[in-house]
Order: sequence, then C-alpha cells, then structure tokens
Amino acid sequence: MRLLARATVVLLVAVGLISVLALLLDEHRRDGVLQFRQAGLALLQVGGILLLLFLAIGLITWLSQPMGMAFENATGDPELSGATLAQSIAGELQRIEAVHAAEAQSRKRRAAVPSVSLQPAVLSRRETMASSVLAPLAPSGRADAVAAIGTIDVAGASLPLGSMLAAVKQLWPLPRSGVMIAGRLRREGESLALTVHVRRGRKAMPHEFTVTAQSGDTWRSYNALVTASAIRIAYGLTPDDRGISNAGFGHLTRALEFYHDFQRIGDRQALESAVGEAHAIPAGDDRQPDVRGLIYNLGICCLQVRDLAGSERLLLRARRADPSDAVIGNAVGMLYFEQRRFTEAKEILLVTTRLNPSHLWDRLSNGECRYASWNQLGNTYVELADYVRAIEAYQEAVKRPRDWAVPHSGLGNAYLQQHRWDDAEREYDRALAIDETSAYARCGLGNLEARRSRFQKAFDHYNEALRHDVLFASAWNGLGEVHAALGRYKEAVAAHEQALELRPDDLYSLSSLGDTYRKQRDLDRALEVLERARGIDDSAAYVWRNLGELHLARNDPAEAAHAFAEAVRRDPRDAVAWDGRARAARILDNSGEEQDSLLQAARENPMEPWGWNQLGDAYRRGGLHQESLQAHEMALSRDPDNSYALDGMGKALLALGDFDQARRMHEAAQRADPANAFAAHGVADVLMARGDYRGSIAANERALRIDEQAAYARNSIGDAYERLREYPEAEGQFRATLEKSGQDGAATAYAYDGLARVALAQGRHASALDAAQQAYDLRPRLAFPLVTIGNIHLAQGTYDEAVEAFRQALARNPAKMAAWDGLGRAYVWQGDFATASETYQKAVAACGDDGRLSLGAADVAVRSAVARSEGGSLDNALKDYETAIAMNPALSTVAHVRLAVLAAHRGDPATARQHAGAALHDFPCCWQRRPLPDADLRELRALALLITGDRKSAAAARDKARATLPIGARFDSVRVGVYDLLTEDQVPGFTEFAAEIPRGPELVGNTPPDGG
Repeated sequence: MRLLARATVVLLVAVGLISVLALLLDEHRRDGVLQFRQAGLALLQVGGILLLLFLAIGLITWLSQPMGMAFENATGDPELSGATLAQSIAGELQRIEAVHAAEAQSRKRRAAVPSVSLQPAVLSRRETMASSVLAPLAPSGRADAVAAIGTIDVAGASLPLGSMLAAVKQLWPLPRSGVMIAGRLRREGESLALTVHVRRGRKAMPHEFTVTAQSGDTWRSYNALVTASAIRIAYGLTPDDRGISNAGFGHLTRALEFYHDFQRIGDRQALESAVGEAHAIPAGDDRQPDVRGLIYNLGICCLQVRDLAGSERLLLRARRADPSDAVIGNAVGMLYFEQRRFTEAKEILLVTTRLNPSHLWDRLSNGECRYASWNQLGNTYVELADYVRAIEAYQEAVKRPRDWAVPHSGLGNAYLQQHRWDDAEREYDRALAIDETSAYARCGLGNLEARRSRFQKAFDHYNEALRHDVLFASAWNGLGEVHAALGRYKEAVAAHEQALELRPDDLYSLSSLGDTYRKQRDLDRALEVLERARGIDDSAAYVWRNLGELHLARNDPAEAAHAFAEAVRRDPRDAVAWDGRARAARILDNSGEEQDSLLQAARENPMEPWGWNQLGDAYRRGGLHQESLQAHEMALSRDPDNSYALDGMGKALLALGDFDQARRMHEAAQRADPANAFAAHGVADVLMARGDYRGSIAANERALRIDEQAAYARNSIGDAYERLREYPEAEGQFRATLEKSGQDGAATAYAYDGLARVALAQGRHASALDAAQQAYDLRPRLAFPLVTIGNIHLAQGTYDEAVEAFRQALARNPAKMAAWDGLGRAYVWQGDFATASETYQKAVAACGDDGRLSLGAADVAVRSAVARSEGGSLDNALKDYETAIAMNPALSTVAHVRLAVLAAHRGDPATARQHAGAALHDFPCCWQRRPLPDADLRELRALALLITGDRKSAAAARDKARATLPIGARFDSVRVGVYDLLTEDQVPGFTEFAAEIPRGPELVGNTPPDGG
C-alpha cells in the first residue's frame, strides 16, 4: 500500500514535468512529448484507482478490528480532550498491569521459593539463641490475571479526526471481537463525571459505570477520574478476579504497589501504606489466593521490622482465611514466639507439623515445611525449659533430606543448657560442616567456651561470627559478656549497646547490660536497665534472675529472694535462679529454703558437679553432715578430680568426727588443684579441731598466699589466736578482715563477732556487746551473733536478756547447739530448772549431742536436787556426766570435777579424789579447748586441787580465778550448786575455800537429802 502511494506520487510529478517541457519545445518535438504525457496520465489514473481501492480495503479492515478505547469530551473544555483522556486511562491501565505482573517472570524462573530472613530469636539464656528464620513469601505476580489489560488499544482517539472515526467505528454494522471501551466526559454542576461503557468481547455482556470527582481543582478531579475509572476497567477486564470484589481489587492493586516499593527499597512508610490498603480490603475477599498471599506477606514483613502487633493482625487474618495452610500456621507460631506467648506457640506449631502447604507454595514441599515447624517447635520448647522435648523436635528437623545447619545449632543450644558440653560441641561442629559461614553455630561455640571459662576462645568465636555477619546482635552481646567476665567493663558496655542498636527491644541484651553495670558496681544504672527490661516483658525469667543478683549486691536479700522466686516461678528449670534463691536464703539464714533450692538446682543439672557441691555445703551448714557427704560424693562421681568435691567431703567427715579421713580428703583436694584456697583452709579446720592451733594458723596462711582475699582464712586465723589467748593478734586478724573483706557481708559479720568474743574473754563487756551488735546488724538473720550476745548477757548477769538472745538465735537456726546450751544455762541462773531440763531434752531432739548437752542436762539435774525441785536426781546426773566425758574429751575436766563433788557429797572420798585427779590430768586439754570461760576453768582446777588435798595450791588457783572473774560475775559452779553440796567434813578446807567464792543469795541453804 505504501509502495503504491509512493509510485503514484512519482508518476504525478513526472507527468507535470512533461507538460511543462511540452510548452517550451518547438512544434514538431512537442507532439512526441505530449504522447509521453498522455501515457503518464493513463498510468496515473490507474494508480489512483488502485490507491483508492487499497484505502477502502484498509478502512474496512480497521472498522472490523476490536473497538479499543475512545472517549467524547462533552465538558466544553478543549483541554480535556477525548484523546488525552484515552491516553491517560491507557497509561494508568498499563501501570496497573505492571503492578500485578511484577516479579511474575522472574518467579517462574526461580528454583526456590522467595523468603525473608528474620532476625535470630534470643531466648531466655545466651546459650539458647535460636537461629534466624527464613519465612517463605507468597507469589506477588498476577500476569495471568491481568493479561486482558494488554489487549486494549487507544484506537484512533489520538488522531485529529479520532472522535469522528471512533463514532463511525461504533456505527459499523459488521461483527467485531475484542475489548470495546467508550465513554463520555461531562460536567454535573461543579463536578466532573465520566460514564464508561465496557464490553470484554463480541459475545460478552456489556456493563456501564459512572465515576464522579468532587468539585475543586479541575486537574485534580480529572486525575481522580482517571485513576478510579482505570481500576474499574481493569477489574472488569480480569476474568480471574471473580473471587474478589471491585473495592477489594482496587485496594489490592494499591497494596501491591506499596508492597513492591517496600521490597525494592525497604521504605517503612511504603510498608505502612501497604498494610493500610490491605486492611481496607473487605474480609469477604480473604480467601482469594492473591489477597491471602499478600496479607500473609505483609504479616511477615511486619514481623521482619518487629511490628509484632501489626504482624499478629495480618497473620491471624490470613490463617482465618485458610486454617489448613502449614506455612501460615508456622508463621503464626513464629509470631507467638516473638511475643513470648510460648504455650500458644507450642500448640499451633504442634498442629502445623501435621499440615501441608496450600497451593500458594507450589515450590515448597510438604516435608520442608514440616522440618521448619519442628525446628521452630524446638526453639519454643527451649524457652519453655522442656529440653527433652526440644531435643526431640530438633532431631525431627535434622531429618530433612537436604543438609540444614540450623537445627544442629538448635540441638547444640539445648545440649548446652543441659550441661552436655561434649554433645553441644559436636552439634555445633556439624552445623559448621554444613555451613562454615554459620554465625549462629560460631556464636554457640562462643557461649560454650564462655561457660567453660575459656574466655579467649569464646572471644575468638564471637569475632568469627561477626566476621560472617557484622549485624549479628547476639554475637555482639556475647562479646560484651566476655569483656565483663574479664573485668573490661567499658568495652563490655560498648558491645552491649551495639547489640541494642541492632535490636533495641532485645530483652537478653538489656539484661546482660544491666548485669554488666552490676559487676561494675554502677547499681543504680543496673536497676534502671533491668527495670526497663522487665517493663518490656515481665515473664522473662532471666531478667528476674539478674534483678536478684542486683539486690544481693545492694545488700537487700529479702528483695533478692523475691526476685529469684519470681524467676523460678517463670522457669522452674532454671538452675542458676535456684542457686541464687539458695544464696539469698543463706543470707537470711533460712537453711531449709537454701537446701530445697540447691537440691532443685542439682536435679535440674544432674551431670554438673557444681550444683551437687553447693548442695553439700548447704547440708553441712544445716548440720546434715551425712547428707552433705553424699552430695559431695555425687559431685565426685561426675568429676573424679573435682577439688571442690574433695574439699566438701573433708568438711563433712570433719563434722562427723573422722579427722584422719577428713585431712586426707583436703590434701587430695590440694593435689587436684593447688590453687584451691578452700582446700588449704580445710586442712586448717582439721588441725583446729585437733587443737593444733599453730598448725591451723600456718595452713590458713597458705590459703591466704593462694588467695589474699580469702576472708574465711583470715577469720580462722583470728579464731586460732583467740583459742591461744593471744588476743592482740586475734583482734588484728579480725580487724584486717573488716578492712579487706569488701562486700563480703558474712565475713564482715563474723569478724565483728570475733572481736566481740575477744572482748568478752578480756572482760570488756561493753565493747563485746557493741561489736556483737554490729555483727547482728550486718546479718540479722544469722544465729551466731545472737549466741555471742547471749553469752555476754550471761557474763553480765542479765539473764532475761540472755534468754531472749538465745531464743532469737534458735528462731533463726533450730539446730544451733550453742544456743540451746546457752538457753539452758540462762534458765538455771533464773532458777527455772524445769524449763531448763525441758530445754536440754528439746536440744538433743533438734541437733543431737556432742557432750555439751549431756553436761548441761546433768548440771540441771544437780541444781534441781540442790533446790529440792521436781526432777532433780544425782544418779541421773552421774550418768550424764560420764556420757559427756565419753563424747567430748574437752569436757573431761568439767565433768570429772562435778563427779568428784558428787562423790564427796555422798561420802566417797576415794572416788572423789580419783575424779579430781582425772580432772587435773585432763586440764591441759580442757584449757586448750576452752569449753568454759577461763575464770571458770581456773576455778574448777582449784576445786579439784582442794578435793585432792592440796589446799595451798587450791587457794592460789582460786585467787587467780577470782582475779580473772569480771566484776559482778559468778562462777559457773555456783550456778550448778556445787558449793551447796559440799561441807568441811566432806572436803577439808572447804569452808575457808568457799568463803572467797562470790555467791548469790538465791542459791543459799538448799541442801538436798543424802540420797539425792
């Protein structure tokens, strides 16, 4: 056609040139040129006829083609032409097509399902960090659904005569196929209105709609009409959208556009706009696959940016639309996990492991989906502290046919939490064998080495993890914890803050930061950070656990006990929290709660020696020495070279009276770990028990050379000097403890108590009471300061106060034998012999007897007989004194003097002299062990000398005893009634001897009958 037109034009030009030439030539030449002109005109007529024929054929062909799109401008505004309107709507339709078809081609060529990598979920403990989650995305391309939009032609609307031609085309009587769109733009008052007539094909039913733009700016109204009408036209031309409403299609289109913008550039505002459009889609459209897929994708994106509330609203809507879709169910489980709704997460994930993906996930196999659910279920069980089920779930996940490193890291985390360190290391290594760049496995190895106190290795693993993923917040936090463990607090805080910059709402990083501030002694800032973490999630056990540690550092054991109790309530399997609860209970002198807590801690980690050793120590402090021995034996069975276990066994054996075996255990502990200061101190305790105070001092000095901060060793040296009556040296050791013990409140309280005992031995009762009161103020829940206070009141003769002090001591520790004995002696001084006798009976039932209680009971029996009170029996006293001698050689002198007095009272001078001689023989041992104050021991020796007949030595010894007796005090023999039993006839020289012994009027003239 084009060639014919060009040939006709050329021929016309040639004929014209020939006519001009004919006019210029002479007559005989003109005839030849005219003949050429005639021939050209003939050819020109033929070409014109052919051209007209072809034009007619083309017009008929064009009129028979699809109508396309044409619009009439009835507004009277020449700027709003029909051609411009058609082109605008055509452009908008192309944009809509591009939105719906985005990523469609690339997705068809993609072998794997597209996915989003979510941040790693940090669980309750550093070592149980879940790996990041790859959440699959639904298809976002809808090329097939919008294919009809691409067939629309603008027709002749863009030509000058386009409107007339479009009208002619509409009147053409022959049948046509394809889309036909025509419309009329007009004004209705101040508003613009566009009526559009759409027919999808020759056989399709036409439909008509009108859109109106509100009055205002003309071009703004015009653009609104274009957008609204294009959406309506596109909806009418997409045959696969019958499951979605017209309004839903519009909101879906806009949501897809914003969603693709977010996927491309990560603009958070674009995501919020997409979510807003998605929420505007009617709920009835949710089962339409494209709508459901988009809502799911937006839920995953909200989860990705940590908008958990927005994610929940979208994912639950997707799940309501299709409850049987495993992928959506797994995403809801991940959401609940991030919201710390672990029980709900467990329930939905258990269901998900039995479901299959819907047809949205054409490239995701059923097995792959189930493996992902098992892995997430393992993470959830870890958070629920159900490590057995967590391991089972991870083991299901590793059955995935294709190698997958993630569940191996999860298995390592679970094993680590159970202190199965070798198993944990094996799983981390397997994860790295599958993926050597796995930052999660590297971080797990760092946690493992930190738990083993191999901080440099842990440091290396964390740095390697960050080399592979510099945005890995958990590795930064692990680095912070290693720095803190090494005392590098500035670097630790910086690493924690880097982790929090990456994940601002991460509870574990906040908790670790707070704990680092605690170690740095910045307690106010630590409290601020931990309270902030608790405000984010009150159910996190590890936050409560660190709060407990903080309250201990703030010397508030009651608040610490509450925090640890909250921690174990939220996670009953947190052994560290149980141990913290035990430490708080120990400070509060609640031995029962301490033992129960440590037993629970040991049971939660049965293969870990540390827990059993702690339990053994608690049993020992509670007087349960056999149980203590068994607990330490459990620890030794886990680690045959465990120095702490050997040392604990030595302490238990010492309390059970097996001195030789106890020393062997402590020496074995020293060989196992020469740096164990406790072992050297244990040897010192054995030597102290044997009366080798100098040897004990030397052993404790070795302990101090190992650990110069060992306050227990320094206090023990003070005890030894006090036994040796080297009071200035003893006081110096106790004061050194006060200067160097720092935050060790228990050691400080014991040092004050030691100063009180030294002052009491020196007769400085006021100073003694002041020091004992300071010990009590530091540790008001401990029993030993109250026992010392009671002894001071006994020495001062303030017996009511003594009774109260001993009662309070027993309220704190019912097994405190010294408190029972002191209470019984105080009742005797008060003259309440029946209560005193009952006290000793209760004492034997509460804590057993080491000879002291038998001696005390015998004294009560003697004093009751002297007073002619009910229950007094000299025969019973004889038996108890003999029991005391057999049980405790340190009491031999005291008991033998009592027996000598009874024998003399009964008229048996030979037996009396025999017992008095035994008392003098055993006096050096008794003097060394000091069962009574020095003045009482000297008075007993003087009485024994008198009974043996050495009156001169007896008088000298008596005078020396009186010289050391505090002003206003009385000898213990007066309490028992010894001086009311003897007479001058029974013991020559007794009257003169007794005349110099101070006695109270209440003990005069109570001589019992001879039979007792």
